[in-house]
Amino acid sequence: MDCRQAQDALAAAHDGCEPDDATITARAHAATCPECAGYSAALAELDAIPAPEASPLLAERIVRAVANEAAVVDRDAEVALAAAALPRDPTATGDGAVPAPVSDLPAWLTRTRLWAATGTVILAAASVMVAVIVSGQAADQAALREMAKDGPQAGAVTDAEVAGTPTPPAPGAIAPSAPATVPDYVAYQSFAYLVATAVEATPSQATTLGTTQTALRSGAVQTLSVLQVPGSGRDLLLVLPAGEHRALKPVIRSYGSRTFQMRSGTSLDRFGIWPTLPEGYTQPTGADGSPYYRAAGTDALGVRVYVRVGQTPEFGFGIAGGTASTDPASGNPNWTWWSPIQ
Repeated sequence: MDCRQAQDALAAAHDGCEPDDATITARAHAATCPECAGYSAALAELDAIPAPEASPLLAERIVRAVANEAAVVDRDAEVALAAAALPRDPTATGDGAVPAPVSDLPAWLTRTRLWAATGTVILAAASVMVAVIVSGQAADQAALREMAKDGPQAGAVTDAEVAGTPTPPAPGAIAPSAPATVPDYVAYQSFAYLVATAVEATPSQATTLGTTQTALRSGAVQTLSVLQVPGSGRDLLLVLPAGEHRALKPVIRSYGSRTFQMRSGTSLDRFGIWPTLPEGYTQPTGADGSPYYRAAGTDALGVRVYVRVGQTPEFGFGIAGGTASTDPASGNPNWTWWSPIQ
């Protein structure tokens, strides 16, 4: 047996392999070979070295850095979606730029190392997260019941009563004390609009933006044209099958100096459907938005807003169900998401 074969056998035995004839031969060889004896001693010294311990702040810095990296991706997607949906209102002020989050990523922590280290942190935290969620379900449910009792409830007001039954609230949503009338919602580019008053004549300068699908009050979903009049901002026109037009008003709210519009994950292809969180936005299990969202102050109406962990309201925010009658999402038992449009 040469030195390479002997060292391979010694290493295999050190790693836990069952001793065999090769192991016995390797140990006999190491007893007379200075090089292999040193190799065997080095393996023994490795066992005496204590396991390295990471800094207590390393995991926190890694998670925060990953959250900021994800925030940049989400920010770009939100802004691109809002910009592609409609031309910018020429009367709007400001350049609409959204500041990028400041990254805490240290210079030595490359993205490859970042994701490798994050995997370790996530695996370690997964069991803790499961325990927290399970143990907190009872308390969350009690909090939901209390908020449902205390929160103001009111039906939405539209220009015409809508037939249909609201969809049941998802887990974690605050259900109204009585079924609320669902407004006449239509979606365009995933943004929610309310079908408003009839338009007597089509303005000559109106241009076609695209199409949307809705059954209106009929049983068949139809593809209808969507128009815009220059200078009308986010207001649109819906062309009905008979050639008539109805105004589409964006469902909006303000936070700071910016305007945000409701998006919907459900297909608003017929009247009587409540908007829900968009695809990719997980329904929270706690009344406080946990574990996916956290409270981040209030908007211009004094309604509490919730942001994704690691983000700020400028990137968009969620609103819990069960808001007051003065709220743009009044009557909706579901959580809703609001994306920046200006």
